[in-house]
Amino acid sequence: APEISTGNYNKQIDVYACGVILHELLTGTVPFDGESDGEILMKHLTATPDLTRVPGNFRDVIARALDKNPVRRYASMAEFARAVEAAAAGAVAHPVA
Repeated sequence: APEISTGNYNKQIDVYACGVILHELLTGTVPFDGESDGEILMKHLTATPDLTRVPGNFRDVIARALDKNPVRRYASMAEFARAVEAAAAGAVAHPVA
């Protein structure tokens, strides 16, 4: 999570990490990739993830989980889980190519 760079460790880091994992589960790719660890870290700090490969019902969920500002993320993992469940309930199962 971006706030780790400033030494700010809290539960919002878990929400961010689960957003990354959910992105990878749904697309088979990580939300930020690059040629070096430094490039990937910079993207986590500054870039908006490309969510075009994410199934539509999950885009807003992942976008909120990966928000650079931890205050705008889900307040808890339980809230994140409810959002994922709601997205899944409305999702049509299509495998990612």
